[in-house]
Amino acid sequence: MIKRDKSYSFIKKTALGVSAAALISGLLWSSGQMYASALESYEEAKRFESFAEQIHGTTSTLQAIASKSQSNTQDGITLTVKDVKHDGRHIEIELGRSGGSNLSKRFLGEPLPDGRTDYSKKGVLDDVEVYINGELYRFENGSLWPGKDANSVILKYGNAKDWSNPKSRTSKLIPDKFELTIKATLSKVKKPFIMKVPVQGKAKSTIVSPNITKSYDDFELTLEQMEVSSLGTYIHIVGMGDIKDLPQKYRSKKGELNEGLMQMDFDILDEKGYKVKGSFLFDLGGAKAQKEGVYQFNYVYSPFKSTPKTITIKPYLFDISDPKKGKVDKKYIPELEYKVSLSNS
Repeated sequence: MIKRDKSYSFIKKTALGVSAAALISGLLWSSGQMYASALESYEEAKRFESFAEQIHGTTSTLQAIASKSQSNTQDGITLTVKDVKHDGRHIEIELGRSGGSNLSKRFLGEPLPDGRTDYSKKGVLDDVEVYINGELYRFENGSLWPGKDANSVILKYGNAKDWSNPKSRTSKLIPDKFELTIKATLSKVKKPFIMKVPVQGKAKSTIVSPNITKSYDDFELTLEQMEVSSLGTYIHIVGMGDIKDLPQKYRSKKGELNEGLMQMDFDILDEKGYKVKGSFLFDLGGAKAQKEGVYQFNYVYSPFKSTPKTITIKPYLFDISDPKKGKVDKKYIPELEYKVSLSNS
């Protein structure tokens, strides 16, 4: 479910006056939600145009469906599920808005001078729930991206969790075939929009489980699994121990989430030097978690342009030195680098 924060849904504004580490650990990593509606104008959304084109250009898993189930109309406004793609972990849904009168110019809403979203106009996307085979799926990562035009939105979700046991919260995979139900609410529209769509098949992916362990100082890092698909790049890396005499700036600060723990992320490149981007602010891959002295790096990055032959993973410690400019100070650790072949997978 994505519930947009009406107070500060434009994330660029929330970053001002907040320490970078606190912003990442408190806002993104604890809630698992980042809104790409953090755009101050539709022109700025053009920066994401190539990303949107990449989404639209991949093979859709949405099959021929009846228009009655694909669309729903309330108060003169019609919402339509235009496209659906998933790879078992990550699902992307294109939602379109049409009809109606006196609507907000943008489906994602317009920013007010203080950075808040303007919900005073009709037709702004407010809340979205995703049901798979009738079950509400709760995802750790959720984001909204501009679509092909001002009346189109891309919903991106990843890393669903089983909340029946809050202590374990194990991951849940998306089945290959399922009935997708979208329940969406819009500003100034009383009734929710409900659309049901049958989804057949999923995007192909390449999975490797090398279990390679590297060490540096008193710290060990094991690459347990990597998955590459047309929707994303996923890594699961486990770390144990610590690095002595590490500058304090590379650790989470006092009072922040994961206080005192190392702040680590990874550059991931193919054999041509193309580097994928992390799914969080500052192009970071995700949130670290430590249980009984073990770091669990389950990180998500953008997809490669094509399936690589080899992948290089470069671990680094980081400090957000200038959150307003998105400047990240990185300390690479060559001793912990991995090089993985996908050609025989």
